[in-house]
Amino acid sequence: MDLVLALKTNNKEKNTKKNQTLILFHYTEYDVAQKIKEEGLRGGHGTHGGLPQEYTEVPTLYLATTILPDSDAERYGNYPLIVEISEDKLRELGGIYYDWANVWILKGEGILIPPEYIRDPNEEFKEGICEPTSWCKAYCPMYEECELVKEERIKEGEYY
Repeated sequence: MDLVLALKTNNKEKNTKKNQTLILFHYTEYDVAQKIKEEGLRGGHGTHGGLPQEYTEVPTLYLATTILPDSDAERYGNYPLIVEISEDKLRELGGIYYDWANVWILKGEGILIPPEYIRDPNEEFKEGICEPTSWCKAYCPMYEECELVKEERIKEGEYY
């Protein structure tokens, strides 16, 4: 099965050659087909961007840079990882950058990003989850779960 990787940069400095921190979501063709069947395709929204025509089979709602706790990520199967890699290396790996959406796309089989460029998100994001936005509420199928986790953490004094 092919993997489709969407990497969204959080580096606001455009055209830099420095390593960038990217959020990578990975999913199988089956996951993508299921999501289209359940949700249909959605257009880009604000800073979350969209995808170029040739990749519209990937639902844009997956490009939100929400980091979920391990248990939620495993439950949903679209595990977010943190990638530190240079633009030159991404190009070498076959990545295509779409400036208007601020997204790198890689498509192919097997390991598309060598493991040495992938950091374990558990260490960096064990503090909590992001504040759900109006975009999340409108489009993300995990929004209600995020809200429940956030409420639990507020009660336990772990959030804010």
